[in-house]
Amino acid sequence: MYVNDYDGWMPPTGWNSEHMYHIRDYLGLDPEKDGGITAHAYTDLLFKKVSGVAFCPALSNPPASSPCGSGITTTAIWYLSSYPPTWNFTGDESLGCWMHYQAGAENYGKRRLDRIKDGCVIITDKDWGNVTGTAYQCVASVSGYYLITSPEAPGYNHNRAANFLFKDGHVASYKYRMSRLFDADYIPLQ
Repeated sequence: MYVNDYDGWMPPTGWNSEHMYHIRDYLGLDPEKDGGITAHAYTDLLFKKVSGVAFCPALSNPPASSPCGSGITTTAIWYLSSYPPTWNFTGDESLGCWMHYQAGAENYGKRRLDRIKDGCVIITDKDWGNVTGTAYQCVASVSGYYLITSPEAPGYNHNRAANFLFKDGHVASYKYRMSRLFDADYIPLQ
């Protein structure tokens, strides 16, 4: 719906879940009712409690128990959504993933849907990865990382499986394995 309303542009996003701020009205998220605030450096939608459509019910609780958050030792007071974008280290917009590394680029974090490669994952189901400022975050998922303990790994919280949202809108679940599930464009390997 956002893409239709914004002439083919995806919501701006970043390392965390900035897109949740931009699609809050589409998801019926009320920052006051849901305990969130919008005044964050990256315009992320922050929440005081882990509940509702912005969070996977299977998240590790407490966040320090997340297998990919082994470095979480700081206690935070806010929570970012557990549905961050996929991320690629290259600035080549013809490739897959929602976001590409374009440090200093004018369009950093902004992409048209038609520029994202067909067949790729754009959002992953995540577990807590670390703390940034005063918020627990589930950092963007990078296709090159597959170890369950990596902060960039998907959140394999569903009997060692994770859910993936694809560009065409369908969701698929994949079981964790010790080899890569996706190529560099976040397209499933056969």
